[in-house]
Amino acid sequence: MKRDTTNLVVLDGLRTPFAPAHRHFRDLPADELARLVCRRLLLRHPDLKKRLTEVVFGCVGPTASQANIARIIALRSGVDQRVPALTV
Repeated sequence: MKRDTTNLVVLDGLRTPFAPAHRHFRDLPADELARLVCRRLLLRHPDLKKRLTEVVFGCVGPTASQANIARIIALRSGVDQRVPALTV
């Protein structure tokens, strides 16, 4: 399937804070940390939820229960279930 990227827009971005491994965020699962960031981005741009066509998240090592962690993050952030999500 050929995709039209002529209207591709990067509106804004956020990232999780840097922290030493096994310290500050050791009890916070990756999907929850990312959900907090995604939710904040959606709150910054109220019209974004209805205009989203795809959600993409990068994750180095999701657990077996988070095989498509981008989908989990998107759904838990309030993104409509019809919007596809891709983990890279």
